[in-house]
Amino acid sequence: MAVNITTNVFLAVCLAATAALSANAARVEKFNPKNGTGIEGSDGKKLAAVLTIPDGATADIPIVIFCHGFRSHKGGAVGPELTNQLVPYGVATMCFDFNAHGDSEGEFIDMTVPNEIEDAVKVYEYIRSRPEFGKIAFAGHSQGGVVAAMAAGQLGDEKISGLALWAAAAVLKDDAIRGHCMIYHCDPANPPVEGIDLGDGRRLGREFVLTAQKLPIYETAAKYKGGACVINGGSDVIVPVRYGRRFHGVLLGSCFHLIPEEDHNFGHNHKASVAIGAKYFLQLFGKLPAGA
Repeated sequence: MAVNITTNVFLAVCLAATAALSANAARVEKFNPKNGTGIEGSDGKKLAAVLTIPDGATADIPIVIFCHGFRSHKGGAVGPELTNQLVPYGVATMCFDFNAHGDSEGEFIDMTVPNEIEDAVKVYEYIRSRPEFGKIAFAGHSQGGVVAAMAAGQLGDEKISGLALWAAAAVLKDDAIRGHCMIYHCDPANPPVEGIDLGDGRRLGREFVLTAQKLPIYETAAKYKGGACVINGGSDVIVPVRYGRRFHGVLLGSCFHLIPEEDHNFGHNHKASVAIGAKYFLQLFGKLPAGA
């Protein structure tokens, strides 16, 4: 399905109500390994994160854990805007940096999709350990969408209540198999031990390529039976629409939203693209504002 007028109505209601709320409508907890407050992730690495909780909420708070994309961070792309659209209506968010990204510990050359999945599960376990939170959902953009979908599949719908994916990059497996994507080239059978220079001071590790070639992305995601919201831009040249359609096909009870004019980062109308997932979560948690 394509974006329709109901999404725009929701966005208008959402933004108008958000603007009317006090600037102090949320409390924020920041976690940073540099000051000893990081959350333990894969291989004992400490992860940086921002937890945003609706002001006044004390029990049974629904929360969305957001997974950012490759070479991004907790403050980029979708996560902060999702927070802006959810928190005023009583839904908390946790945006975190994967290992070797943002303010988290780790070397980029050691980062793989499997250890990012472990990071996401560790963040879930931290949230689950806190008594004030109720239902927990995952969201993700690009590579983070793959991580979110696979983490949801591993944990199952008894533990994960919802899932939203923006341009989930299952293409990363095909890229690794052929040893080529927009940012790297290598021999797929023998990636260099020293890693692949990405041109920004970071090196993509040999293990990233080798593990990506064998990732059971759709098979793992399909184990999650709790419904999902899958969003793809029709002008995305990084993750073509067919990858989103396949996620829609394997995720039981999912809905699919095609936004014809949007690219990989949803730069045409970012707020409206994020609003599709925000509306899904608010409906899921019974928090949809009146008139939306």
